[in-house]
Amino acid sequence: MAPKLRWFKFFPGDWALSTQGMTPTAKGLYIDLLCMQWAGRRLPAAYADLSAMMPTMTETVYRELLQHFDAVDGWLVNRRLEDERHDAERRSDNGQRGAAAKWGSNAAAMQEQCSTNAGAMQEQCHIDT
Repeated sequence: MAPKLRWFKFFPGDWALSTQGMTPTAKGLYIDLLCMQWAGRRLPAAYADLSAMMPTMTETVYRELLQHFDAVDGWLVNRRLEDERHDAERRSDNGQRGAAAKWGSNAAAMQEQCSTNAGAMQEQCHIDT
């Protein structure tokens, strides 16, 4: 699955509570694994395979990390991250439908609106005609 979402919500308070007591190495690997999962990379559940991807991982760190992932068909999945992905995809799809309903096929009006919006990013205002 090619990711269409470039970022995910991060809740510092939840992070601090859920990683309290973890070693700095485990915390670093945890956020790396979350980013990899978000980008669509599959995370092997087996220690040997996962540690091959993450050379600083030890068996102790691996056991710490397993508290934050579920093993599903041989792969690690962080359920909270997947819930956030589904919510973000839903919001994105709703936004696209709303824009289509507002602008329809009137690309000229949309381009005009973008040209008057100083805060609009170039990629947001790209219109294929």
